[in-house]
Amino acid sequence: MFEPPPPTSEQRSSPPPLSPRAPDGRALRLLREVRTAQARLLQKTGALLAGITFLSLLTAGAWVGSYSPRTGLGLIVGGGLAALVVMLFFGLVLPHRRLGDDARLARTLGAQLPELNFDLLAAVELSKALGTCEDFSPELARAFLRDVDARVAQLSAGQLIDRRPVRWAALALGATVLLLLGGALLFGPRLKEGLQAALMPSQAVP
Repeated sequence: MFEPPPPTSEQRSSPPPLSPRAPDGRALRLLREVRTAQARLLQKTGALLAGITFLSLLTAGAWVGSYSPRTGLGLIVGGGLAALVVMLFFGLVLPHRRLGDDARLARTLGAQLPELNFDLLAAVELSKALGTCEDFSPELARAFLRDVDARVAQLSAGQLIDRRPVRWAALALGATVLLLLGGALLFGPRLKEGLQAALMPSQAVP
């Protein structure tokens, strides 16, 4: 009597059940993009404010230099140092304070986005907890993360960053340059004499 061949290993093993789609991390990517873009804007703001600081103290040093070269030189050097401090503050300190970690940034964005509220912060915490200390349902957590990813899919970093400080700083720099140009037109010889006396005392006009 004919007997069918025994089932092969491939026939014995049934295909594994399909696992639900894993979160694609859009929420976390959005946080990284916002942090990068906002840090660049802070750096631009710092550069603009540093320019205002240096130009103002340079002009003040040139004015005072015609009376007291040492004081004028001190103002000019102080202007350079103050500009450096401003750039470091806006380039390093402020980004760390405002954008230091995902949780802090998620709270800030959650306040701007009522539809997300604290869900963005919860997504950050769950993403950190998955695979480490799972005292919750991993599948429910991944479903929640997928939902948050879907809701932030239409958002971009450009919609969430605050451009007002850099705009105000640019306007302030423009106004400062116009004001200093007006002063140079009115008091050009005196400013030139004071700048020369402060920077090159040996060549100053007696």
